[in-house]
Amino acid sequence: MMVRQAGIHEGRWWLVLNFGMAAGNFGPNEEQTAPGVVLAVTGIAIQREAADQKAPNALAVDAAEVNPALAERSEKPAKPRRGKS
Repeated sequence: MMVRQAGIHEGRWWLVLNFGMAAGNFGPNEEQTAPGVVLAVTGIAIQREAADQKAPNALAVDAAEVNPALAERSEKPAKPRRGKS
């Protein structure tokens, strides 16, 4: 979806997540506190795959397949629509 929203039509792209982490003592009251960690997603982006660093196929998408350019879209035959019965 992010590849389509960005208008990208070529290259292999993959999802990048940025994380933030904070340690502390957590609990409903002072008697029940325990050490813990809060992990938060602080950013989401897409990154183009580098030629020398291939991402696994399960983690990357080819923009030409998921968001073909308009000229390429018009060359493909249209799928027949199902009529209401």
